Amino acid sequence: MAATTVASFLPWARSGARLRNSYELVGVVGRLDLVPAMLTGPSAAWYFLPLCALLTCISVFLRCTLCSTVLGLVVGGATLGLVVAVLGSPLGIELGVPVAASTGLLSVVSALMVGAQGRGSRRDR
Repeated sequence: MAATTVASFLPWARSGARLRNSYELVGVVGRLDLVPAMLTGPSAAWYFLPLCALLTCISVFLRCTLCSTVLGLVVGGATLGLVVAVLGSPLGIELGVPVAASTGLLSVVSALMVGAQGRGSRRDR
């Protein structure tokens, strides 16, 4: 989760002469109304990625399997969704995109593994 959060702050795309991280890209897209109205909420929710990643780590520490799984899937899925959106754009891709793709996929796989391990456990409530 920490790697996914770090990847979100790396440069994701080049816009003109400027490198932009994922938060700047989401901000520009929102300001220019480039996102359909139904996607405005999910794109604004991107700013909560570091908080969700932190909550995922806390829930793993507290051994809350369901919380860990759901939050891990949210973090990984949101990351992969934004990666796909950026890859489909005409912007020049930078280091943050492949790093985020890798860490997002790792987050999803890890969350699924945690969920599968805790499935038979009575400890999770």
